[in-house]
Amino acid sequence: MKHKLLSKASIYIIFIIYIILLLKTTVFRYDFFLFGGSVNLYPFFGYFYLIEAKRYFYTTYLFVGNIICFVPFGILVPLISKRNILFSKTLVLGFILSLAIETAQYILGTGISEVDDLILNTIGVLLGYLIIYKLIYRRQKL
Repeated sequence: MKHKLLSKASIYIIFIIYIILLLKTTVFRYDFFLFGGSVNLYPFFGYFYLIEAKRYFYTTYLFVGNIICFVPFGILVPLISKRNILFSKTLVLGFILSLAIETAQYILGTGISEVDDLILNTIGVLLGYLIIYKLIYRRQKL
């Protein structure tokens, strides 16, 4: 019982550190300029522009980075939930977090709020959930 409690507490600490680092990376990067952000409602438009400019490494970095940043969320949320959290709830929570980040970037003027970020971040949550599901499912089969 004590070991299980310790590991649950460790997961909570990891989750809190993850959220702090995620917000530092995405929202609190530099000075704030209230409502100084911009919005891009056209999915993947920025990526096409970067590809046209032959900035392939940066395009890949942004694309993959937006997915990878949310994989831990998809892994950690099911681990910290008191009950077995459903796949759909994990996805919705990840989408809401991503939407909150994009909104904060716009309000604080610390980034470009983009629809493709919502899509890629949610894909990251999906991948994280699938990873943890496979690990737990595999362990239960043994």
